[in-house]
Amino acid sequence: MPDIFDALVTSPNPYANGRNVQELMRHYLGKVQVPVFINATDLAAGTAQQILAPFKAYVSNLTTIVQVAIGTGGTIQVKVGTTDITGCLVTLADSDAAGVIDNAAAGGYDYNAVPTLAAVAAYGRVQVAPAAAFATAGAVMAYVEFTPRA
Repeated sequence: MPDIFDALVTSPNPYANGRNVQELMRHYLGKVQVPVFINATDLAAGTAQQILAPFKAYVSNLTTIVQVAIGTGGTIQVKVGTTDITGCLVTLADSDAAGVIDNAAAGGYDYNAVPTLAAVAAYGRVQVAPAAAFATAGAVMAYVEFTPRA
């Protein structure tokens, strides 16, 4: 399936005024966040949640919010395929209450310095993987942020 951004870059566009259409798309569409719910069973078992990148992008950020209080904390890591993304790792503390928000940016996210490992193809596999350290109750909503790329 062709990527809409690839199609726009290769299509003539009279409104681009000499600018790269990809840059225009980033400006107007910007980032997209994909929600991922990790229930208590999957959190405690360390079961990775699988999602697809909505378009050719960089995984630029991970934000989590605790839904059900965490008993024993641990980490949640974003991966492209099976490769960890540097910086996209959130640590949830023991006894984090519902409503606690954590955030982690890929490589300390700078729009111009996203780690190469964060690049994902359109409809590419992305995992949100909790560590097996979550031994007791808890549930988390995670948001994986995708930034369009050329």
